[in-house]
Amino acid sequence: MKSPSRSVRSETGSRQVEGGTQRGPGLVTILVGENPASVSYVTGKQKTSKELGFYSIQDNQPENVTEEGLLKLIDQYNRTPRFMGFSFSFLFPSTSTNRGS
Repeated sequence: MKSPSRSVRSETGSRQVEGGTQRGPGLVTILVGENPASVSYVTGKQKTSKELGFYSIQDNQPENVTEEGLLKLIDQYNRTPRFMGFSFSFLFPSTSTNRGS
């Protein structure tokens, strides 16, 4: 018996093939830094998207990427019709204003 996750993946992959559309779903994963948990997370997302027949790319950024640089990158991908989803994985540095107290 297939797990629910495998059933959904199998069904989704089949629909993608049957649909025959030239432009299927697209996923961008952006990895900031090299945290092992983050690497594992985005690698899993990429693997699943490829299994489902999605177009996907992984964009690795250095840990010291600026907020401005990251926002420009996101804007660039957001303007690309090929991509319908984004997945980000990074840890905020301890000095970040985005962390809760």
